[in-house]
Amino acid sequence: ISLIVAVGLVLMVLNLTSFNSLIDKNLTADFLGNPMLLLGSLGITLFIGVLSGLYPAFYLPSVPTLSALKGSFKNNKSSHMLRKVLITTQFAISIFVVVCTLLMQDQIDFMRSRDLGFTKDNVLVLPIQDSLVQNNLTAIKNEFLQNSKILSAATSYSVPGMGIGGPVMMAEDEKGEMKQQQFSMMAVDDNYLKTLGIEVVKGRSFQPGKNTDVNNIFMVNEAGAKLMGWGEDAVGKKMRWFHGESDGQVIGVVKDFNFRSLHNPVEPLILVKSRDEGGYLYLKIAGENL
Repeated sequence: ISLIVAVGLVLMVLNLTSFNSLIDKNLTADFLGNPMLLLGSLGITLFIGVLSGLYPAFYLPSVPTLSALKGSFKNNKSSHMLRKVLITTQFAISIFVVVCTLLMQDQIDFMRSRDLGFTKDNVLVLPIQDSLVQNNLTAIKNEFLQNSKILSAATSYSVPGMGIGGPVMMAEDEKGEMKQQQFSMMAVDDNYLKTLGIEVVKGRSFQPGKNTDVNNIFMVNEAGAKLMGWGEDAVGKKMRWFHGESDGQVIGVVKDFNFRSLHNPVEPLILVKSRDEGGYLYLKIAGENL
């Protein structure tokens, strides 16, 4: 009976739900076309049935028949203890599984509802792994944008959540003195913030153009401005590379977004405009007819 119920549940899940789409597989319960599945299911069923029947089969012959019929037979204390242990263990396992399920549900809800600070839905990220493609990336982007279903295109040398590191910088503190400070860094093009919906809360974004805003021009996130004590006056603050000879300036502040694991708070970040396009191509796609 358990086997029949289990097969029915499996068929229902595979045929009446989107489980296959969720795991990106094409699972089928073809018992007739898969002898291993059929024999395995029957073998497990028989094994469990025989195993569960061994204890009563060996135990019942030891019960005095006359005493049992008269109702005077009493089980020994060890049997009571075994029964209590088994029942307690079953309850403990059940409670543990229920608690794990609730925690997993909370974690899934957190991941789904968490505001990452950027729009990841319907964004296709393509790694650029060929020099020929990289050398013609501008033309390729323009060709993609001829398709009305592609709303925006951008490039970056990193992807949020994937090993973003950064250099040591020299930055002006609240007293106007240049201070050594570690930042994470992302090199992006002038359309990156728009493509991912990252908000500029102060100042401006990078201006379009191949050679515009590429020399000593920086943007920081809110965490970076807070770290340096800039408050509302981050725009125009001086910043330079650690071994740089001339000071650059901060042109804008972006709203904090999660560029690393959600296990970590948002860390100080600088954004610079890459001189050459490459790394990854981002395509913002319309939601219909994916």
